[in-house]
Amino acid sequence: MRLDLATRTLFSEFQETCFARASLEPKLNAIPRYVKKTIKGKIYWYTQSYEDGQTKQIYVGPADPKKNSLIEQSRQERREITKLLKVHREREDRQASMLVRGGIPKLDARMANVVQCLSEANIIDGSGVLVGSLAFQTYTGMLGAIFDNATLKTNDVDIVFDPTIEILPQEPFNLRHYLTKYGFPFREIPQLIHSDPASSYIDPHGIRIDLLTPQRGRPKGIITIPKLIDSEVLALSFLDFLIEDIVRALLMGPRGGIPVTVPHPARFAIHKLIVATRRSITDQAKRTKDLHQASQLIALLGEEDSTSLKRAWKEAERRGKKWKQALRSSAVHLDQEILKYLPR
Repeated sequence: MRLDLATRTLFSEFQETCFARASLEPKLNAIPRYVKKTIKGKIYWYTQSYEDGQTKQIYVGPADPKKNSLIEQSRQERREITKLLKVHREREDRQASMLVRGGIPKLDARMANVVQCLSEANIIDGSGVLVGSLAFQTYTGMLGAIFDNATLKTNDVDIVFDPTIEILPQEPFNLRHYLTKYGFPFREIPQLIHSDPASSYIDPHGIRIDLLTPQRGRPKGIITIPKLIDSEVLALSFLDFLIEDIVRALLMGPRGGIPVTVPHPARFAIHKLIVATRRSITDQAKRTKDLHQASQLIALLGEEDSTSLKRAWKEAERRGKKWKQALRSSAVHLDQEILKYLPR
């Protein structure tokens, strides 16, 4: 089922608003806040910030005409960006309310807070790629479609880190420290082999974060990417195909849009066909969900972007015999109305 034209048009405008707002926030945060103190009749400038609930001041120097002018320029820039941000946030709030009424799914407050935190740290909007059902949820607005609600629900935040990508943090990101700093009580999920380090975290409400990376060459299991993230990650097959083509997208939270980076929907659909064949007998519910997500995307892309869909399918086939077998195995379970959109 498609969203109506008015909602699809509004979402495009909403996306522009959110990305503009998201680009301004780090600029504002980078501008120091200046405060002055009068000590023994003389004026001195300090920068002021807040860290871990504490006020931190750093001495700049005594007031003088040159310093005063530079600080006033900085303050003026802060005022202009703050004013512009207010306009964007008010517009975003209005657009978000209309979009939710129009059928765009919205994260619950707990999940939205976690995802927002990770987005602001550039972990799922820069250095990592958000995959799984949260990524699937972004395709509602991106493609202008209403998906089966059962295929949208999830408590999992699956993030893929690829050491070959060019955009990297300035220093390794410490996930546990960051989450703890912002009040998220995540704990490590122990591995079956207790000596293995953890690559997954869970909070008391059941929200789970899985850190992943593409497996290249022989199976490696849990590995580290020291230049990228200060946590262990699980290497899995087929992820290199999934994140080879990525797009910027939005999740909807109670406070508006949350920018994320996700796989191209065509790659997502074909990847789901492949991983569905790797599910164990105890994971049949996940297998069914894989195929249902893939089917919905294939039906939509087959009508709207058949070129990308066929390109992703053929790219998967070129990866080898096992890939072809996986695709054909999943295709058996698809309806004829879905199969007609796939290469024969």
